Amino acid sequence: MLKNHPVAATIPISSLKRSRDFYENVLGLEVAMYLEDGSVAYANGDGTLLALMQRPLDTPPIHTLAAWMVDDIEAEVEALLEHGVTFRQVENENDGIQTDAKGIATMGSTKGAWFTDPDGNWLGIFQL
Repeated sequence: MLKNHPVAATIPISSLKRSRDFYENVLGLEVAMYLEDGSVAYANGDGTLLALMQRPLDTPPIHTLAAWMVDDIEAEVEALLEHGVTFRQVENENDGIQTDAKGIATMGSTKGAWFTDPDGNWLGIFQL
């Protein structure tokens, strides 16, 4: 049903200015559209869309809200480290997930790495 369709993720943020700086200047995303409430959306590969929605935050989520699929996770992690991104160290005994010193986890043939935006939202990059 849905598996062949692009996905859009919406990330709650507390400061549009601070978050736009992170998503545009650190992650390199470009604004695709401005939404009615002043929020922004970024077009990504294969028709996917990432929107930022400003709202009060009670507590940040502790799961991945959005993830990008990449061809070379090591290169992407290095590039993001150079921009000051800190990757999370994850150890999940239930799932057998453990990250290396750079923050990359190998899960069978898939590799993943997680970091947070300025509001503590978990973001990920994955290499399938």
